[in-house]
Amino acid sequence: MTSRKEHELRYKLGEETHRIIKRDVVSQVANADSVADFTRGAISRQAPQLSKLVRGGMIAQRLVLLLSNIRGINEEIPESTPGASIKDERVSKSLTVTITNVAAREFGNLTDETTISTSVAVRCCIFAELYDYDQEDELLDDWMSEEIVRTWSGIRANIAEPLRYFHSILANRFTHQRDITQYFIQKDPQPFNHFAESYKNDFYQTACYTDLINNHGDHVLTNVENTIEEHTEFSFDSEKRGFLSEYETG
Repeated sequence: MTSRKEHELRYKLGEETHRIIKRDVVSQVANADSVADFTRGAISRQAPQLSKLVRGGMIAQRLVLLLSNIRGINEEIPESTPGASIKDERVSKSLTVTITNVAAREFGNLTDETTISTSVAVRCCIFAELYDYDQEDELLDDWMSEEIVRTWSGIRANIAEPLRYFHSILANRFTHQRDITQYFIQKDPQPFNHFAESYKNDFYQTACYTDLINNHGDHVLTNVENTIEEHTEFSFDSEKRGFLSEYETG
């Protein structure tokens, strides 16, 4: 029975991955006497980093849904579907791991911002940890090392894809096809007002907002905000000047 300071996670792990951890990793890693120990450490260390890659995912989904309520606009962010397993391996090992409540909160941030299951999220943490250990200490032979790099690379790209897709939707609708978008807004203004309200109250100046500026610049988001100001009563000018000043000097 787990204590109040612990949280139990049930997950499935691929057979080959389980063998790699048990045979080649546990014996060489400090403070890891079992697969469960390794997994516990992986979640504690990797969940905070992975959650940064996906933060804002749910509000991005909501904003695209609100935008698509405008007649004539139909957009959708694909769900994140990382396999989080070595190619062709059977994901059949049913396991449990207990983690601290602190680690559980960080892990919850990861699953709350994505559509991935607990089991897949645990495996994402495991492969991130395997990648880090092998890059630092070269624990694995060449074949296994290549498989870990390939798998982790696919996971990292996949879980971050929804936010990249979100930015591409905004770029398409408010930069490349801005005239078409404005036409639909003028024909059906009320749904756009709901989009604008959520954009300002739930997304504007959040960590996700800053991440998009870091990764893509502020041109597209400025176009969104200019369109919002043109068609609604919401305004960003004075707030954004202060935000960008802090961003540039922070």
